[in-house]
Amino acid sequence: MGGADVGGDGSVQWKVWGDNVKGPEKITNVGAHGRQHEHIDETDPGNFRISIQLPTDQNEANALVNTLKNLPPAVPGTRINFELPIVPNDTDQIQIRWDSRPAPAHHVHGAMAAIKTAVSKVTASIKTTGAKRKQAPKKASKKPSKKAKKKAGKKKR
Repeated sequence: MGGADVGGDGSVQWKVWGDNVKGPEKITNVGAHGRQHEHIDETDPGNFRISIQLPTDQNEANALVNTLKNLPPAVPGTRINFELPIVPNDTDQIQIRWDSRPAPAHHVHGAMAAIKTAVSKVTASIKTTGAKRKQAPKKASKKPSKKAKKKAGKKKR
């Protein structure tokens, strides 16, 4: 599944993801501080599922619903526009979801094969070099050694 969340927390935040992304991500500078992000998520014809969190102010929520109710008759191929007040501290106020096309099986099998190969190489290396798991060094005894006792005895005399 792919999706995008847009919302506000004093600023506007966005997250976009996909399950079958192809090609490199394109990030372009726009103006002095802006960015444009582009990517492709493979999908089959389907639907966008759009979810909008209504404003927390009752009057603003009513105004939005009335705007949607009073849209002019549908004209295929046209765009619907409306204002949506940003809900503070709601980083996923607008949610868009779509079904990503499943990743090709060879991508999954290729990754598993690479992991198996790496594990096999490490195992073979351990067997041929005789490498063993390192043990923690023994803790030093708190008792003084015989040498230390002898030395201490000489100092007392």
